[in-house]
Amino acid sequence: MATSCGKIKKNQLYNSCNRIFGGVEAVLYLFNRDDIAGYVRDAVNPNIIRGITMKAQAKGFRYEGYNKSVKPTSTGVKKEFGYSWRHSINFLILANSSDVKQEVEAISLGEYVAVIINKQKTNDAAIEIFGTDQGLSLGDGALKDYQEATMEGAYQLTIANSEGSEEPHLPASFAVLTDDETPVYSYIDSITALEALITPVAA
Repeated sequence: MATSCGKIKKNQLYNSCNRIFGGVEAVLYLFNRDDIAGYVRDAVNPNIIRGITMKAQAKGFRYEGYNKSVKPTSTGVKKEFGYSWRHSINFLILANSSDVKQEVEAISLGEYVAVIINKQKTNDAAIEIFGTDQGLSLGDGALKDYQEATMEGAYQLTIANSEGSEEPHLPASFAVLTDDETPVYSYIDSITALEALITPVAA
């Protein structure tokens, strides 16, 4: 007999004292998908990730932006046998050098997992992971407009699930628990755990 997951279970109430608001921090964390050994998922809600295990010596990378240069989206895709989610992140590389061009070309050839940080940090979805199951790749339309004034020479890239390979879930929450007798979610512990997975920035 088929199992149905399509039953809602909780009220969703409006809290005027703790309103939702949008926006993400201007930093993107990128991981080569094949550098990730596995995820530690919450036993009750598998779309909450409690830890990320990297392969030996592997690290992720920090792509710093400015203002609204990191633009993540998740879009529902109705399929014949279910419903999926297309994860996508548009971002700018605000530099231009031979090393940068080499990195952009490398991005065009791989698959990635990306992490963003929401500006609203009052809940356990402050940090979100895109592409955990299918990975994100660079599609058509990578852009560097040498004359366009608002871009100022930046590279504009969009990494997303390829068509037909969308994710089974919305972006996962990265929510680390405190190491207490009664563990609770901690944003500080979560961001510390994330930063520990990233290649250190040279002084």
